[in-house]
Amino acid sequence: MKKTKVLLPLLLVAISSPSISAENNAHGFYLGAGYGSFNYDVDQNWDTDSQYGKLIEKTEGDTLKVYAGYQFNRVIAIEATYTDYGDTEGYVNSRFSSETVKQSPTSISVAANAGYSFDNGLRPFALLGLASMNLNSSYEFLDTDSPIAIKYGFGLEYAPIQLHGVQLRVAFESDTYFAEAYSGLNLDADIYAFSLSSFYAGVSYKF
Repeated sequence: MKKTKVLLPLLLVAISSPSISAENNAHGFYLGAGYGSFNYDVDQNWDTDSQYGKLIEKTEGDTLKVYAGYQFNRVIAIEATYTDYGDTEGYVNSRFSSETVKQSPTSISVAANAGYSFDNGLRPFALLGLASMNLNSSYEFLDTDSPIAIKYGFGLEYAPIQLHGVQLRVAFESDTYFAEAYSGLNLDADIYAFSLSSFYAGVSYKF
């Protein structure tokens, strides 16, 4: 009987310990880095039949990310990210002329990270926030080289208790901004949407 009284509490602690550990691991500061590929998407309304022509582009290089944040509980975190999108090269083609365009876009964003941390270490999540862009464009066909973008994305993290704070991530993220587009011989312009999207894998450490 005495053994039963001793073993029963120990058994309950052993069964509940993964949940307790998972709860303790569901908050704190984290710092990570990611690597992947990106895609540059232009509003389809900006086509070759318009007076402004079309931005024809190709993507080169890879996306690099550094991200940091604080997770408050199993659901909510706040996250800041620096993204280097690599290099794009293409040209603005209109009925009047063709201009080469080179860009090396970067962004700094702050976003809410909402998801759920399960006891097995998996955490699906979604991101929503704002980003400050720097397009580093070689040719001024937009009204700004530093637009403000809408940051959104989704992904999956895996943080097993055995790795003691290490978190693995795969995610899709996009910075979408709106700007007026000019061609070389036009004084007026319309507003179009531009999206820089990345798919990447990352690793972070939660302190």
